[in-house]
Amino acid sequence: MFKEWLTKLKEKKKQVFERKKSPEETNALSKKQPLPLKDSEYPNRFLKFYHQNSRRLNQERRTSYSERKKAGICVRCHKPVVPHLVFCEFHQQKQKGYNQKARAK
Repeated sequence: MFKEWLTKLKEKKKQVFERKKSPEETNALSKKQPLPLKDSEYPNRFLKFYHQNSRRLNQERRTSYSERKKAGICVRCHKPVVPHLVFCEFHQQKQKGYNQKARAK
């Protein structure tokens, strides 16, 4: 039992090392644009819209975040923020809980 488990682990390790890419390949992959699909290749109209407008949507999301941050408005709702933070009291408490769960893993 233990030997089988050990051999499986070694095989997984080999597969992981085979999959690793050089930094140049990784950067090239991350900078590639999503391939434009034909209308019939999208499973639904929402994915089609997202893929065709992803750059604009991402820019709008980042812009609204920075504008709200400068204005002192919570980035998740429209309430005033806790001083020196980007969240209101409610969302700050929620974020503390999320952080505790993530750090506990």
